[in-house]
Amino acid sequence: MAQITINGITIDPSAPHAERAALSLDHANAKESDYIIVQTNQPLNAERREQLAKAGAEILEAVPGSAVICHFPAAGLDKVRKLPFVTWADLYPGIVKIAPALRNLDTQPGGVAAARALAARPAALDRTSVTVDVMLHRNVGVKAAARKIAEAAHVQLDDVVPGTTKVRVTLKMRRLADVAALDEVRSVEKVFPRKLLNNIARGILRVPPATPSNGGEGAGEIIAIADTGFDKGSTTNTHPAFKGRVKKLYALGRPGRKDDPDGHGTHVAGSALGDGVSKSDGPIRGTAPGAKLVLQSVLDSGGNLGGPTASMRCSARPTRRTRRESIPTPGAASEISACMTRKPTSSTRSSTRTATC
Repeated sequence: MAQITINGITIDPSAPHAERAALSLDHANAKESDYIIVQTNQPLNAERREQLAKAGAEILEAVPGSAVICHFPAAGLDKVRKLPFVTWADLYPGIVKIAPALRNLDTQPGGVAAARALAARPAALDRTSVTVDVMLHRNVGVKAAARKIAEAAHVQLDDVVPGTTKVRVTLKMRRLADVAALDEVRSVEKVFPRKLLNNIARGILRVPPATPSNGGEGAGEIIAIADTGFDKGSTTNTHPAFKGRVKKLYALGRPGRKDDPDGHGTHVAGSALGDGVSKSDGPIRGTAPGAKLVLQSVLDSGGNLGGPTASMRCSARPTRRTRRESIPTPGAASEISACMTRKPTSSTRSSTRTATC
């Protein structure tokens, strides 16, 4: 059987009985909860969904591992477990409710093992305050659940902020287990302060930190971007992260204006090919810090993206290599045609990548 991952924590339905029992994954019946998890060995088509419904299980959502979370107010699990396509069924596991970040664990590809999560449960006497989002099962009323959560967290009801399918609350770490024990709770997740980050895309994309020997950082390439503009609108007076690599700028939205009063175009350019150093965060690099930039400023005088008009279809096409100047299509801006079509020379053999953001 496949492992099931919920809230960043992985459980193994095929683990030995003793291991499952230690994690409260081996119940004889469903008297303790109105929610169960069901793993299947076949896709849940309409017929199988109907069989689950007749057994008393209302599907709420699917989770990784060929499993579904179900509302199941009945007590006996036998009807569900005996269905021919069901490989495992048990109560919704409490071990997955408190997220790894609240257990001082780093997230892992594929999820943190449930046994490791159990060993890292929050201390019973920890009085540290933490702000969390308490996610509810999809059929739960938020207002009614908020009262129970406030009581379990030992806070005033006014301190609980309700959302659509969750509530946000600041509580003591030692109260996390009490909140997670509520049957209505699907998961409890740590709330992280919002912060502008511009140096994590390379890690997510698994771009090597060192300079590759085979040109993997974009040297010799040209990246074309259609956006709000670029920095100060100059190819020479640029931010150090782009020094010497801004090949051409085009003003398509504001006559003669290629700068970026909005900031979005410069941000996108940095994500694509920036190569700079922040005083606070150290090196910040785009995914192709060796490439050169061609950017079309399409921000108009009203602050909208009015520059491209019908010619946007031209700007999104790959560059055509030709020995003569392109002929604009009817209604297409000649500036874009000139931007996206160029003559090959011995010094410009690189390819062009186009990004419209």
